[in-house]
Amino acid sequence: MEQKKKIIGTTTYLVTQLDAVSSLKIQTKLIKILGASVLTLAGEEGSIKEKIGSVLPLMVENFDDEVVNDLVLSLFAKNVFTEIKGIPQVVDFATHFAGKAIEMWKVAGFILEANFSLGELLGSSSLTTPPEVWKVGS
Repeated sequence: MEQKKKIIGTTTYLVTQLDAVSSLKIQTKLIKILGASVLTLAGEEGSIKEKIGSVLPLMVENFDDEVVNDLVLSLFAKNVFTEIKGIPQVVDFATHFAGKAIEMWKVAGFILEANFSLGELLGSSSLTTPPEVWKVGS
């Protein structure tokens, strides 16, 4: 299993790819949330901004607190670390992201990217560098 590293905000995050069983469970949750809109993301036509823009309304329509919370907590359940002075430290979700909601969503995007090659699927844009439609106040 491969480990990927990315600096988000001022923190270096390390994500080790999930095992196949955990990955399957998360994929199922993603499909439950995104439904047919997953096909929009996988299509070859359109820019990343257009794809995300067309999927967001579907996500909001299907947004269920319990399902989304379960998905996010599953993403952070294991294999997510910060690097402090070159030493990996397990991320304690409850305390690490207190007051850092935007950073939490960026790291969640990085976890998805590291595990499901979503960066490749969506083109050169990274999920951790959100398009304009994700930016607050746009």
